[in-house]
Amino acid sequence: MGASASSLRGAAALRVHLASRVRAGRARVRASWWLVLQASVAAGLAFAVGRYVVGHEYPFFAPVAAWVSLGFSRDRSLRRVAELAAGVAIGVAAGDLVVHLIGSGPWQMALVLFLAALLGRFLDAGPMLTTQAGVQAIVIVGLPSFAGRARSTAGSTPWWAAVWRSRSRC
Repeated sequence: MGASASSLRGAAALRVHLASRVRAGRARVRASWWLVLQASVAAGLAFAVGRYVVGHEYPFFAPVAAWVSLGFSRDRSLRRVAELAAGVAIGVAAGDLVVHLIGSGPWQMALVLFLAALLGRFLDAGPMLTTQAGVQAIVIVGLPSFAGRARSTAGSTPWWAAVWRSRSRC
C-alpha cells in the first residue's frame, strides 16, 4: 500500500509541475508574440531585399542578421542592433575572403576566427560584435560546398561584389 500511495503523490506532483510549466509558457508567449512577429517579418523582408534588390540567389545572412538583431527581447537598442549587424558583416566578409583566397579547412577556420575576433575587438569593446563575427565566419568557412555551389551554378558573386554592384546602380 505504501508504494501505491507514493506513486500517487509522485503523479500529483508531476501534474502540478506540468501545469506550472504550461502557465509559464503561456505567459512567455503572451509577453513576446508581438516581438517575435516583428522579427519574423523583418527576417522575411531582409531575405526579399537580399534576393530581389541585391540580386543574391541565397541571401542566407540577411534574415539571420535581422532575426538576431531584433530577436524576441525588448532590448532593441540601436547600439545592440548595430553591434550584431556589424558582427554579421565582419564575419561574412572575413569568411568569404578566406574561402576565396585560401580555401577552407581546419587552419583556415582558425585563421578566420582569429582575424574576425581581432577586428571585432578593435571596433568594439563589447562581446556581442566579436561573437557574431566569429559565428558568421564559422558558417561561411564551415559550409564551403554550399557557397561553392551557389557561386558556380548560379553565377552568384561574393558579398562585397554584390554590394559594389548595387552601389553602382544608384
